[in-house]
Amino acid sequence: MSRSSLTLMPLVCASFLLALSCTDAAPGATDTGTPPQACIDNDQDGYGANCDLGPDCDDNDITRALDCQVGQDAGPVITPPEHCTPGARLPGCPCAGTEEPIDCYDGSRETMGVGICHAGARYCIETTAGADTFNWSRCEEQQLPRATERCNGLDDNCDGRVDEGVLSSCGNCNPHCYNTGQGPASGEPFEEPNDSNGSGVGLDEDGNLILNRNEVRFEYLWVANAGEGTISKVDTRELREVGRFDSVGPNNDGLAPGSQNSPSRTGIDLNGDMFVANRAFGRQPSVTKIYNRDCIDRNANGRIETSQDVNGNNIIDRGNPQEFLGQNDECYAWTKAIGRSGGTARALAIDSGDAQNPYGNVWVGMYTHREFYGVQGGNGTLIQRQGLQNPISIGHSPYGAVVDSMAMSGQELSVPVRS
Repeated sequence: MSRSSLTLMPLVCASFLLALSCTDAAPGATDTGTPPQACIDNDQDGYGANCDLGPDCDDNDITRALDCQVGQDAGPVITPPEHCTPGARLPGCPCAGTEEPIDCYDGSRETMGVGICHAGARYCIETTAGADTFNWSRCEEQQLPRATERCNGLDDNCDGRVDEGVLSSCGNCNPHCYNTGQGPASGEPFEEPNDSNGSGVGLDEDGNLILNRNEVRFEYLWVANAGEGTISKVDTRELREVGRFDSVGPNNDGLAPGSQNSPSRTGIDLNGDMFVANRAFGRQPSVTKIYNRDCIDRNANGRIETSQDVNGNNIIDRGNPQEFLGQNDECYAWTKAIGRSGGTARALAIDSGDAQNPYGNVWVGMYTHREFYGVQGGNGTLIQRQGLQNPISIGHSPYGAVVDSMAMSGQELSVPVRS
């Protein structure tokens, strides 16, 4: 089935934010001139007012339907059903394979549609158990609130406010702007910038602070370990490995981690997040995004579980489950298959982004098939833009790539090739 369509079947529906639930007319019902009442299912678990599975005791919590605590005079507590009750559309629950995608959102209802946050979709996908076996996927392509607010003119934590708590005293995003009388004009010279008091700035010949255009500091180096099928995150200040990840993370494309993926090019977007192209010689190439610091607490235990150097030996020991978490690492953003099998994803570059992907989009070159794919940095889906052919056939075998300021329009893409 196609993932590009979110068209709903012509059923009687009711929508509350993202919770969209539909029911057919009741069996044996006749046309009395009054339409049946629609199922109201805010948390999308199959239960709710007028729904086939019955009422929901807490229609804002997908994990509770029949087991809410009730008052002393309201009757006994009902034993909750199993996770996958008939008709439940929860991740991992069975489906027929013909259902249309449904809207979903794993964040709090108050943040959906606020700032950068937006909905995703849950798909009925074929499982690895065999043909004609389908389950509902997790919520794909959503954007949840980021852990911290950035000073970038966006509402990153989706609380309805932009750049709160991160603006300088001048009311802008210049961290070195102060509403005080300091500098040559006030007789109080600026201190010479150094690693402890500034980054990316210097002094002109008159002692005024200026931006140092040739200095941009990223503190982490991401290294592809091709023969191991992993990525190492290295702290360049302390010269130690602080994270290691499979180059292929959890995905819905049937891709497994391992050395067969042969990761190659890595790139870092404007948020510090890492992208890696998996060459996968003779196999299905892919791209993986790993968060730098906006990791997601997927199991809701109150902490981020990711690889770390527990014993302090400056490397991540793959044999130690406390240090290397593999597919359970919560810093994976997504892994997506890209191109056709045998394409050999070798080149990778990141542009300056757009309104939907403010930290950059990714361009991946296929060495064998001689074409480039543009994918959205936020969710890994192909870029759809008027006048843009995607993929782009280039007639050469790309070995690397770099983009300039015009890459948002798809006009400027420089490609080193190897004939």
